[in-house]
Amino acid sequence: MTALVKAAPRLDIAVVTSALTTLEAWNPQQGAREGLWDWALSRIDVQHTDDQVISLARGMLKTTGLHGHKYAVDAVLAAVAVKMAGRGFEVTVFTSDVDDMDKFLADHRIRVERV
Repeated sequence: MTALVKAAPRLDIAVVTSALTTLEAWNPQQGAREGLWDWALSRIDVQHTDDQVISLARGMLKTTGLHGHKYAVDAVLAAVAVKMAGRGFEVTVFTSDVDDMDKFLADHRIRVERV
């Protein structure tokens, strides 16, 4: 992912994620890499979980029958992807949870890639 974030401006690609995803990805055991973390976040458009995103995520949880306790962060990331696609962006979601993300995005034309 670091290579993608680094190359994105040159390729005219926006890197977008949810604020919750940044929290989920944080690993306190990688404290020595905090500078890299800060650098990456400075180049990513972090979308906050506003009412529109929460409503989309809640609808996705309902449609899939998945519980928010376990799948809330994935649902929010999927909702951010749908929101960006609705703004006319071509969207690819990079995730380690391809199966879950495919469930959330089954009705949307959003590419899902394993990271």
